[in-house]
Amino acid sequence: MKPIENDYKWLKEFREYVDKFAKQNGITPEEALEHEVVRQVWRYYTEL
Repeated sequence: MKPIENDYKWLKEFREYVDKFAKQNGITPEEALEHEVVRQVWRYYTEL
């Protein structure tokens, strides 16, 4: 499991963001994790 996938599993606020992003773009959460925008948000959440 990639670190971003692990954080998606355990960080509630990040998971909610990814799910919302995926729904808005008509893609799966797994596909959303590959998008650069989501990766930038992930960096923000992991730097806190």
